[in-house]
Amino acid sequence: TTGKSIIYPIEKVVNPQNVSPNNTVINFLRSNKDFSIFLSVFEVLGLAENNFKARPKTTFVPTNAAFKALPPGVLDSIFADPDKLVVLLNTHVASGTFYTAGLIDGPLTVLAGIQLDIDVTSYGITVGNSKIIEPDITVFEGVVHVISSVIQAEETCFNRLY
Repeated sequence: TTGKSIIYPIEKVVNPQNVSPNNTVINFLRSNKDFSIFLSVFEVLGLAENNFKARPKTTFVPTNAAFKALPPGVLDSIFADPDKLVVLLNTHVASGTFYTAGLIDGPLTVLAGIQLDIDVTSYGITVGNSKIIEPDITVFEGVVHVISSVIQAEETCFNRLY
């Protein structure tokens, strides 16, 4: 049998530097201070040095402003519990490379094992009620989309870790 492949049309030429093994999600986060809180998730979990290189994946990266918009105490609570940090990270990562041209209305399963609703409109794309504000950043492991808010897993998802 032959394997199935999906080809996505893209609007720009991919720069070879974008797919360089040095252009990792971690290095992308390190290159912009607006992502320091999400970077600290990787650091606390000990994932910052292995560069998170299992691929391909789609990573939805909340800005620091998105984290600061969480209700008081929520972020501290998540950082106080490594299991909650794992769920937070896995709620923002999907297996496979999904550029915006390949995102369609409907569910997208993330590594946490839950499905996020994708809503594609003429006004933009939302993932689990978070708007993609900077799409289609190519990295070695796949693609990064910067999002406007933290995607929060249901409390039952946190409980599944125990």
